[in-house]
Amino acid sequence: MNLTRAQIENGPLIESHKPVSRQYEEEYHRYYGWPYYWQGDALWGMSGVPMMELPPIPPPGKPPTAGDPPPKGTETHLRSAQAVNGYHLRASDREIGHVCDFMMDDQNWAIGQLVIKTGHRLSGREVQIPANKVDRISYEDSTVYVNLTSEGVEESPAHYMAAAGAVD
Repeated sequence: MNLTRAQIENGPLIESHKPVSRQYEEEYHRYYGWPYYWQGDALWGMSGVPMMELPPIPPPGKPPTAGDPPPKGTETHLRSAQAVNGYHLRASDREIGHVCDFMMDDQNWAIGQLVIKTGHRLSGREVQIPANKVDRISYEDSTVYVNLTSEGVEESPAHYMAAAGAVD
């Protein structure tokens, strides 16, 4: 490592029982002079996949920038997708169902679709909607808001779970 003993001893504490926040990550990257991995236009900042190696350290006296800081009051704590499982789904015109699963893209490790159970919890139909249709998530209201009408959600592709042991 290219760090002195003092740098390591005086570095930001890693508190394993607290949620990770963007503020903590900014402090950590700023302290060590690392660029922010989330900067850039790609899904994972500077890359289409999570980076395995750090880019070169910026020259001394030129700290990395994170772009515009989040607006005051914006919550930036990371949450488990499991915490959102079961949340209500609110289309632009009405509540239409609830989140029951997620479909991951195994190439870039991103959530590609949300699986939504429409109608009644027991007799409803499961559909997949693209993650980019999510407008916002309200943790206080346990609701996911999407940029689709209820008709758009209902007309989304059906989601079928493969039977255990089934081979495609």
